[in-house]
Amino acid sequence: MVPRNKQGKKMKLRRVADDGTATVFEIEAMDLGPQHGITFRVDADVEDGDEVTDTLPNGKLKTMRLREVHVLQSPFGSSTLDHTGAKYDVISGKTTPAFRSSEPQVEKLRILMLGASPEGDLRITREHTRIRKAVETALHRDLIEFDVRLSATASDLQEGIAKFRPHVVHFAGHGGEKLVALERDLDEQHEGVAVTESAFAAACAATDEPPKLIVLNACDSDATAAALVEHFAPMAIGMQGSVDDVDAMIFATSFYSSVANGHSVWAAFSAGRAGVEMQGGDHEAPCLAAAVGIEPRSMKLVAVPDKRG
Repeated sequence: MVPRNKQGKKMKLRRVADDGTATVFEIEAMDLGPQHGITFRVDADVEDGDEVTDTLPNGKLKTMRLREVHVLQSPFGSSTLDHTGAKYDVISGKTTPAFRSSEPQVEKLRILMLGASPEGDLRITREHTRIRKAVETALHRDLIEFDVRLSATASDLQEGIAKFRPHVVHFAGHGGEKLVALERDLDEQHEGVAVTESAFAAACAATDEPPKLIVLNACDSDATAAALVEHFAPMAIGMQGSVDDVDAMIFATSFYSSVANGHSVWAAFSAGRAGVEMQGGDHEAPCLAAAVGIEPRSMKLVAVPDKRG
């Protein structure tokens, strides 16, 4: 039975989604103590595993993890359902700092940018510079971070995957039928190292959090992109046939600008193609491959904070 002489108070509820992003919003609740649990309005959006933080009279924060969420009936045998209740466990203060900000805490989109032009014939640095400038003027520029590795070697790829745990791997350089060309650790121009699609896939997938998207901004990379999806990647972008250096740069700039403005992968891909077409380039060269069950139209790479409450 819920005591009728008690009133609820505003607390903060934190929920972590399957992809690791967290949502924080305000909710009215009444803490009845560890024995009786906590109660909410019957229509409250609460689930097992949610974390609720209450500010105590002494100013300290008490964080509770909910369990056994259930609906409570009104007393005296009424069939009216008027409360949602839950048991809880008081958890350590290490999760408390998330509630000291009025903004929900979300994970930034991490982009590993690899550039390789062992023969020195591609404007790799310029492409990466333009991409970063496009992102810096976008709505959600603060939700994106880069790890840029020009003159990328096989070791750079593996180290970038292991340390940075990227959501997106972007490769700019030379490609071919089911391979990409990385550089050797040499100062002079050279032929580079041909990395097969299976080896590239193995390197990208060797992490507990594989990338969600691979972008191969290289000639003849459409077959490689399709193969990467077969191996592990939810989505991959490649280029069909030979691609002009300027077209590749325009596509990448338009694509990441759209991503950073909160659009879906499909919308960003379409924006990239449109950018190339408006400049008179081959807009049909970029190809997008997606795994079974993955819908690029509904996949957004930037997790925009939920400002409820």
